[in-house]
Amino acid sequence: MSSRLKPATTALILKLANANPTLCQHQIAALAGVNQGRVSALLHGRSRRRNPIRMTPAVAALIKKMANDNPTLYQHQIAALIGINQGRVSEVLRGVRFAHVPPAS
Repeated sequence: MSSRLKPATTALILKLANANPTLCQHQIAALAGVNQGRVSALLHGRSRRRNPIRMTPAVAALIKKMANDNPTLYQHQIAALIGINQGRVSEVLRGVRFAHVPPAS
């Protein structure tokens, strides 16, 4: 079993946290099927891994969706929520990387 969260799981956790601000981390973890530490690390921009999350079209789609859905969210905040470097967020939003990928639905 992989120790990395799948982009779909990451998106689900962020969606649950944003849609239901009254949910506790352990409740979000139970709904997403992960442990509470993973939810905490994702929501607070921390990662136990030394290697960054790999940039994939799914992560780029998530970045574009987050930027479109939350126009007041800064790039560094998107980066912290996903657990990647802010420079990768900038590259995706400027079209330098994954320009052909549409935002996630």
